Amino acid sequence: MSLKDAFQAALDEWEWDDEIEHDDDDDTDIMRTSIGIDGKAYSFIMWTDEDRQWIQVSVKSPLSIPEARRGDGALLLNFFNSGMTIGKLTMGMDDGFIYYSNCLDIEGTEAVPTLFSNMRGAAERAFNEARFNAMAAVAYTKQKLTTVIEEFEAAINAPTDDTPDEL
Repeated sequence: MSLKDAFQAALDEWEWDDEIEHDDDDDTDIMRTSIGIDGKAYSFIMWTDEDRQWIQVSVKSPLSIPEARRGDGALLLNFFNSGMTIGKLTMGMDDGFIYYSNCLDIEGTEAVPTLFSNMRGAAERAFNEARFNAMAAVAYTKQKLTTVIEEFEAAINAPTDDTPDEL
């Protein structure tokens, strides 16, 4: 299956009506849309490169770190990236917006819709509630970075309804 066909099949599975645009010059296919993650709107771009056999995703968050807090923002993203196994978070130095990006080289494998779904899921998980709240704390409060990280770690280690009772 071609990358574009697998890409379209993934969009169909997601029941998205977004169009894939083709660029003949570099044989890429791209789709731009907006997605909701925990009730917040994010810019979502996914594209394929047939020649290189790459699938790429980029997500722009609604958060922009003010210039005065970008040093702490960069350190927070570095902290997050050290614990993420898929993709990376970056910050635009001109606008302070936080981005997630990932690229998958599928050369030698078959393009299937699941690859696109997995990349979408990883992008959405990159902006889980705990990470978003920590990013927002850096952007909109005067909390020290160490306090933000401590609160993040407490949030991700807090028991949930899914946590089994100890025996």
